[in-house]
Amino acid sequence: MTTDRPGEISLWEILLILARRKGLVLKAVSLFLLLGLLIALFSPKAFRASALIAPTDENPLASSLSRFTNLAYMVGADITSLTGENLKNVKRTLHSADFLFYFNDAHDICGLLGKKEDSVTRTLETLRQLIMIKEDTINGTLSIAVETINPELSYLILNKLLTSLNEFIIMKESENSRRFIARLKAEMKATNDPLLRSELSSIWAVETKKIILARTNQNTLYRVVQSPFVPDIRIRPRRKLIMVMALFLGLFSGALAAFAAEYLSRLKRDPEAAPYLEAIRKALRFKKDA
Repeated sequence: MTTDRPGEISLWEILLILARRKGLVLKAVSLFLLLGLLIALFSPKAFRASALIAPTDENPLASSLSRFTNLAYMVGADITSLTGENLKNVKRTLHSADFLFYFNDAHDICGLLGKKEDSVTRTLETLRQLIMIKEDTINGTLSIAVETINPELSYLILNKLLTSLNEFIIMKESENSRRFIARLKAEMKATNDPLLRSELSSIWAVETKKIILARTNQNTLYRVVQSPFVPDIRIRPRRKLIMVMALFLGLFSGALAAFAAEYLSRLKRDPEAAPYLEAIRKALRFKKDA
């Protein structure tokens, strides 16, 4: 038979304490399981609808735009960002306040959510919390998701979001093209060089094509590779995970309570600690007013 060395923790002693205080452990486990059950049953459900977008395979203007990139810089314009080679512009658009307010004004999103906000800042926060964006840099795709308490509502809002995104990008591209054409006209009037005027006319034709594409409701930045669908499985609450966590927390809290109760029990039986405990009781006792 071996004896434990001073200062070492005995596994058998720990098990003995837990066995003696099993009632306290069971009470803690029962309490946490009850709380976990209430949280699992009464937490609001959440359903997430998602869509996947990717850059356009072939931009109808890409070959034309690439010829005039340097010349466009000379007249103070940047046309490379409109070729759809990446999704950074789409991501920035989804985060922008201009688009979010356009989206809300067009479809009354806050009204659909039942969150009529009087403050502009709170409205913006609500819309940004609603839309979840995740970029996959390896595959070059962008996942857009909307999460609400109703599956049909999540699907509806995401469809409206994709429609508004397409409309907003088309609107902005058309505005930029018109401003660019106005600058091209000014540059053409200011120069007598026939070669430069010819190149500027070619850029003008490209910008006109972009406006025509906008009229056919086609944006040049992205395409939808996975359309949204009505989710049939909730993503929250995760009831099994909640109950497992409740069980773990109950066991942990019950063990701590058992060790604390055992320590206090031993402390009370210690004659050296008795005076200190009595002093603490007197210090904590509320004195009645005379």
